Amino acid sequence: GHAAHPKPAAPARDDKAAAHKAKPHRGSHAMVAGAEDDENAQRFAGQLHLSASERARRTSSVRGKAKPRQRGADQSRTGTGFMKPTAPIVREVAIGDAISVSDLAQKLALGEQRRFVVVSARSKYNVRETRWWAAAVIGMYLLVTTVLPLLALIYVSVSPFWTGSLVVPELTLRHWVSVLNNRGLVDAIWTSVKTSVIGIAILIPLGFFMAFALLQSTRIAKPVRMAIDLFATLPIAVPASLMGFGLLFVYSQPPIQIYGTTAVLVVTYVTLMVGHSTRLQFTTLVATGQEFLEASRACGAGPLRSLFLVLLPMCRKGIAATAALTFVLLFHEFSASLMVRSARTQVIGSVMYDVWAGGVYSQVAVLALIMVVVTVIGVCIAGWMGGTDSAQQKG
Repeated sequence: GHAAHPKPAAPARDDKAAAHKAKPHRGSHAMVAGAEDDENAQRFAGQLHLSASERARRTSSVRGKAKPRQRGADQSRTGTGFMKPTAPIVREVAIGDAISVSDLAQKLALGEQRRFVVVSARSKYNVRETRWWAAAVIGMYLLVTTVLPLLALIYVSVSPFWTGSLVVPELTLRHWVSVLNNRGLVDAIWTSVKTSVIGIAILIPLGFFMAFALLQSTRIAKPVRMAIDLFATLPIAVPASLMGFGLLFVYSQPPIQIYGTTAVLVVTYVTLMVGHSTRLQFTTLVATGQEFLEASRACGAGPLRSLFLVLLPMCRKGIAATAALTFVLLFHEFSASLMVRSARTQVIGSVMYDVWAGGVYSQVAVLALIMVVVTVIGVCIAGWMGGTDSAQQKG
């Protein structure tokens, strides 16, 4: 047979590779460090002029930089960028007082009262010019409804007698003297003033607290609120003469027998006007709002202090307007007063009717003018107590 030829020797390069594989590894850190050394060598290959210390400093700064985080690596499957929770999350939610079905139904029926609230800082009024045609319409209205009737009353009061024709007779003041010297007529005028003032002193606080109770923000039971609302609405719906008959039957016999006194007039006036006082002040409270009252309570003030130092001063103008209108209605009241009057307790409306029935029209005109003068004085006093915007700005 043929002799086997020996294999040629492997190149030296293969021997070096095998020897490199046979060497033990230095670990992953050494490998990473070696890779970073190669990277730094490439980075600073063109900067051979640097010293060894400078190159070591720059190498450490490069190592300290964190590699940028890949976008979307930690995103959830939905792609929103938020991590999905790995466990159920339980949160506590604070819930206020429970709302009953009746309160919800009442709120839906009455509507939200806060939509009428106007809360703003005090600012300067914008003065606007009045159109000439608007001024003409207002002037014509005042002429027909106020000026001409007053002129007619003045003319009749100074005439010797009323004939129904506009002639200029000899003017006289004897009817004024006759009325002012009549003790019964003067007492009736003072009785009207006295009972009206006492009625206002009762009606304003009573109407205010009833209006405050009708607000949705107050914690008052629904039956009580409905009873207050009915008590404030019923006198407005019932005619004044019918109410006078009822009060006459109630207070003219025991156990409460006050007929023939001034007290029966005061009770009649309060009963008739409690609805007007409540509604007018309720509008004022709704327009004022509860924000300042809540702020006062949040600052540590008690309910009474917040009421007297915050709410009442803010409602002063509305209360004064209510007092003025109530005084006008009480002083001019006739129907119910005619039912409950007596020979000893007369009011200006009842004596005016008696004088008119007697045919002395000039004295009726005098009483009407006295009524106008007293009414104007009462309205001016109520407006002064309520204050004006200029006075409040100066204060």
